[in-house]
Amino acid sequence: MGTNYVGTYSVVNATEDVISNVNVEHVNNDSPDPSACAATLTVGGAVYSTLHSNSDYHDYWNISFVRNGNTYTKSDFEANYETEDMGLGVVIILYPTKFSVIFPNSTNNSNIDYDN
Repeated sequence: MGTNYVGTYSVVNATEDVISNVNVEHVNNDSPDPSACAATLTVGGAVYSTLHSNSDYHDYWNISFVRNGNTYTKSDFEANYETEDMGLGVVIILYPTKFSVIFPNSTNNSNIDYDN
């Protein structure tokens, strides 16, 4: 049955521009959590959501936003919320050409390319 974990995640705009149509989704065991969404997000601004994870399944992240008329996406990026992260917040930082997923205690995933 695995261990259930509950935490939060924030999405921070570090793209150097205002971004729009921000939608970041966490999925575990094919069950999406409420997305962190914003119609617009200023530089340094953040949006937040909760996440539910289970140790028997992998965690996937879907990212989408528009910057200067260009859409940036990343689909089904695997980055797992681990036991040592339980109850703590994950930070997803959106940069101009890459992004990072920063976990409170487990392995971070930095400088990941967008799909496009």
